[in-house]
Amino acid sequence: MPSKLEVVGPIDVEDQADDRATVTAQVHAVWWHEQINLSGTAHPLRFETRRDAGGWRVWAADLPPWCGVHVRPNACR
Repeated sequence: MPSKLEVVGPIDVEDQADDRATVTAQVHAVWWHEQINLSGTAHPLRFETRRDAGGWRVWAADLPPWCGVHVRPNACR
C-alpha cells in the first residue's frame, strides 16, 4: 500500500444527471521507506457520486491496482 497518493493535473467532474456525477483524477502513488522515496506512474482514480439530503456521497470507486483489494469506508474521512 502506498504511503500517500498525489493528484496529477486537474480533477474532472462529469454530470450524469439525476443528482449523480463521476469524478476522475489522475493520481500517482508515493512510497516511503526510510530515506528512499519511490513514485509510481499516474493512474485514473474514479468515483461515482450521488447527491442526497446530506450532500454529495461516494457511491462507488474504481481504484488503481496498488490500492489493494478493499477500501475501508472511513479511510477518506
